[in-house]
Amino acid sequence: MLYENVDHAKLAIKNLDQMAPFGNRAISVDFWVSKQELEKERHHKEQNEMMNWIRHSEDLRNKPEGMEQQMGMGGSGAP
Repeated sequence: MLYENVDHAKLAIKNLDQMAPFGNRAISVDFWVSKQELEKERHHKEQNEMMNWIRHSEDLRNKPEGMEQQMGMGGSGAP
């Protein structure tokens, strides 16, 4: 579940634990991540993907066209 912040998540877990819907078993939480951290991580990932796409596009644009033609024509050095 996604909560606005860690304190809200803690309160929800505490309330759920007090209701004991799963019997006497304690609730286990694997990790805590705030909404802001998730959004920052998503934004960072999107920026990296965009930069990779831009670099790839620039690499394709800067790649010499017709490399096979350059090797076939003028490669011998003869006038």
